[in-house]
Amino acid sequence: EALATYDFPLLLAAEWGHADRLLNMLDSPDVSQARKIKIMSLLGEMQADEALPKLREALKNRDLAKQAILSMGNLSKDGIPLLVDLMNTSPQLEIQAAAAKGLGQIGGINGDASVVLPLLAKLQDSKTDWTVLTEVAWALGKIPDKRSIQPLYDLDKKLQAIRDPDNLILKKLKEAVFWSIKQCDTWDQFS
Repeated sequence: EALATYDFPLLLAAEWGHADRLLNMLDSPDVSQARKIKIMSLLGEMQADEALPKLREALKNRDLAKQAILSMGNLSKDGIPLLVDLMNTSPQLEIQAAAAKGLGQIGGINGDASVVLPLLAKLQDSKTDWTVLTEVAWALGKIPDKRSIQPLYDLDKKLQAIRDPDNLILKKLKEAVFWSIKQCDTWDQFS
């Protein structure tokens, strides 16, 4: 009974590559929300592609959706269409930001540049919230691509014109854009 409350069995199942055991626990009604979040995190870390259907199902639960999206970011390219859709259509900014982050993870892990165009479209959309834009900028930096350089410079120019030192969201966005420019603009050295 005590083992049911500790993370050790979960960590052990993940270490041994037993995604099936973790997926079974995810289905159990007796497992708490916090524990389900931990399980989804471990499935993502394991890059357990077989978890994708369960993670999609978890999107229906508002409390689990963000972690499900973040975990999808560690899986195969199969999650890209869903993440793009969530980034573009979710009414929740937190979900849009998590989807952008997930796209950056997939692009970075798999070297898949197919996520660049949807991210650039979101970057250039004037209606995109700054918190979402921050994750989009970070994501573009994880997938160095020449197509990102000019849009990032354009955004940087707009942001530098805004003087608001107390605005932490703006500060984070500026940092993300600056870092991503450095990642994308120096990529030519390696290719």
